[in-house]
Amino acid sequence: MRSVVAFGLSFALVGCGVSGDGDTEPGDGAGTDTSTSGDALPTDTTVPTEGGTDTGVAIDAPEGGVCSGLGRYCGSRLGLDANKLYDCNEGKIVGTIACSGPCIVVKDSEQDLCPCPAGDGRYCGDRVGRDARYLWDCKGGALTQGPQCGKCSAGSAASDSCAPCASGDGDYCGAIVGGDKNKLYTCKGGVLTVKADCGAACVEKPPGTPDTCPACPSGDGAYCGGPVGLDPNTLFNCKGGVFTVKEKCTATCYVAPPGSPDYCTTVGAGLLCSHVQWWNSALTYGPYMSYGWWDTDISAGSGTPIQLRHDSKLDKEGVYGWGWMPEFTDQVTKQRFRFLHLRLSAKYTTAIGTVYPAGTIVGLSGGDTADTGLGKYSTGAHLCVQTLAEYRTVFPAGKDACK
Repeated sequence: MRSVVAFGLSFALVGCGVSGDGDTEPGDGAGTDTSTSGDALPTDTTVPTEGGTDTGVAIDAPEGGVCSGLGRYCGSRLGLDANKLYDCNEGKIVGTIACSGPCIVVKDSEQDLCPCPAGDGRYCGDRVGRDARYLWDCKGGALTQGPQCGKCSAGSAASDSCAPCASGDGDYCGAIVGGDKNKLYTCKGGVLTVKADCGAACVEKPPGTPDTCPACPSGDGAYCGGPVGLDPNTLFNCKGGVFTVKEKCTATCYVAPPGSPDYCTTVGAGLLCSHVQWWNSALTYGPYMSYGWWDTDISAGSGTPIQLRHDSKLDKEGVYGWGWMPEFTDQVTKQRFRFLHLRLSAKYTTAIGTVYPAGTIVGLSGGDTADTGLGKYSTGAHLCVQTLAEYRTVFPAGKDACK
């Protein structure tokens, strides 16, 4: 339902060996790496007071006081302004917060408080330095999160409330009401509750018509959370675009090829007998060392399903002239490896950081990689495996039990 506008590695690598018909594979080249790296910087969302934090240049705190450690203290404890809170970090004042009156010293605590701006009561988040999407109950300076609003309305004194729903009670996409764009909310009396996880951006409808979740990616059925933006180790049931938890996986969630339902696996669930155990196949070239990686070519016809030998975590994945290239860390051997010459149209494991179980179909061998749109490098159907340790150290030959 809608009546308003929403408010609210790259890395170089070398190619692999020589293809089945003798063509040399690429050296360093351009491609599109869709992996991510690094952790997000932390954001302080716990400012317990009215007004914002002054995060200017750090200054020295008065010596011999409580500011020698980490904490948030009233100015009265530092010989400074009693109407301000001061953020301390190892002898430095790194921020200040203006209170509506003398701040409250909390005995035996490193977190003093600003008083409630107009006494005990309920406040919009932006009046007390908290998340503006919520109402907050303030008592004696301590804050407790209340209901989520589509829009908060400041009342008299300490009686703020949620503003009425923009188009009346009903279902709204998160992007419209300042929530998660992949969730559908129900608004009633201005208060929001999550109705459904959509697994993708919610669909906004014309004014007066309830918003909805999009259709399930491959129709109604079971989906691992990773590819649809939800918990990767939980199996969800999708019906009419709405995702509900079907099962918390005890090990990992298996992402099946399109047209087949995903499912939970147990540790050591095993390999699939219906697909080749390629580590026992004939080596057609290599292994040889090239730019820090061992290159090994393996006989594999075009369209061969490539499965994981052991549980493996996806570290990176990218598209290059030589095809789609996912990179993993083997959870048994702890060795890194990556596949080259997989089809762009058959990317079955794309959730970075997910541990995929043994037997997971990573993708399909391609041979001719012209479908990447980046040129034609490999003309003979085969699989290339690159490893940091010598190939047989990472993938020793030997028949594995399968199911």
